[in-house]
Amino acid sequence: MQKETDKTPKMLLTTEEELFNQIIEADNAFRKLKEIIDFNELVEPLRECYSTLGNTGIDIEKGFKALLVQF
Repeated sequence: MQKETDKTPKMLLTTEEELFNQIIEADNAFRKLKEIIDFNELVEPLRECYSTLGNTGIDIEKGFKALLVQF
């Protein structure tokens, strides 16, 4: 017969920042990059390149970070 176990606690987070802080270790290279690079200042000039036509797409800052992680 199977015994009843404790339920898994739900992981409810309100922001990506909270998720980032819980998952990524303090000495991770991505945390160091976040401290060194002001991503908003870096991608702000690129926002003008986005078209107003069609779907909105992902935020330019998130896209840039995704490319950096892939590299």
